Amino acid sequence: MGNKINLTVFLNPSTDLVNFSIENRSANEIYTLRIDNAFGQMVKTVYFSASANSFVINDLSPGAYFYTLKTANSGLIQGKFMILTNSSK
Repeated sequence: MGNKINLTVFLNPSTDLVNFSIENRSANEIYTLRIDNAFGQMVKTVYFSASANSFVINDLSPGAYFYTLKTANSGLIQGKFMILTNSSK
């Protein structure tokens, strides 16, 4: 395994946008972000390589969501975020 990365998830809870900020990341590493609903069903998968990413979540219903960030060098980072009633629903 490589260096341990630090992940910050903010605007949590949120209504329309969730930000994932990665520190200590490898320069060219591709990250896979999987989002599951409270029932364990995958609702979104995103691939990215930048250190900070904003994801629009107004297509998801309000509730609890669990994320898994997978990296080739640092393993898995898991956590959760909440979506409050958003403006498009």
